[in-house]
Amino acid sequence: MEIRQHREPLQQPSIAPPALPNRPWLAGNPSGDPEPGGPGQPSEPGVPTQPTEPGEPTRPDQPPPAPVV
Repeated sequence: MEIRQHREPLQQPSIAPPALPNRPWLAGNPSGDPEPGGPGQPSEPGVPTQPTEPGEPTRPDQPPPAPVV
């Protein structure tokens, strides 16, 4: 009987994503950001890892490139 109780809450989140067609950015951002900018866009100042700039190393563990100077 305990298994059935666990199955009920699992069905709710499954219906949640398709129920919000107007907020596609929520599906990609588990943080719940109300900004319709979308993940990976430079319009969001909270995303340190931006794959939009292939010329700049967005990895903090890597030092800045020498040719930049």
